[in-house]
Amino acid sequence: MKRGLVLSGGGVRGMAHIGVLKALEEMNIGFDCIAGTSAGSIVGALYAAGHKPDKIFQLVKNLSIFNALRPAFTWTGLLTMNGLKEVLLKNIPDNDFSKLKLPLTVAATNIRNGQVQYFNSGELISTIMASCSIPAIFNPMQIDQNLYVDGGLLDNLPAKAIRNQCDMLVGSHCNHISADFDVTNINW
Repeated sequence: MKRGLVLSGGGVRGMAHIGVLKALEEMNIGFDCIAGTSAGSIVGALYAAGHKPDKIFQLVKNLSIFNALRPAFTWTGLLTMNGLKEVLLKNIPDNDFSKLKLPLTVAATNIRNGQVQYFNSGELISTIMASCSIPAIFNPMQIDQNLYVDGGLLDNLPAKAIRNQCDMLVGSHCNHISADFDVTNINW
């Protein structure tokens, strides 16, 4: 049975994914593929690269907001994520989807056509940065001839990106669910 793991976006709340990974590992539950958006793409990439949850927690905990974010002073965004990029490059030095130990899919939003795109090949770090680029806060990321921003705008829990690759999906969604959320509806 093939199992897939899906990690939502959620900003700082994305650290909750690390605890989920740790609990799943303690229960000896492994995965054959991972999909993530925004914060979920960061945690998912580090995990897919072979880092254990405790190591991922230390990396994220030691990355202060002042080191991760830097002023951009552009009309498209107030901040850059150069510090985050440095941490990712240091801990995933091959910077290529094909070099990961587990297949990873990252969701990002193409702002030129208004559609979500799922990446699972090519350069990894720029795709993660694109998936985390909250519009107006961070500069959009150019990949090929397109501009991308936060994948959570259109698919904050990218289960459909890997649904056909596995028999079972486990999702970690770290965003607040409203009181009128219908748990019987699986339309994302």
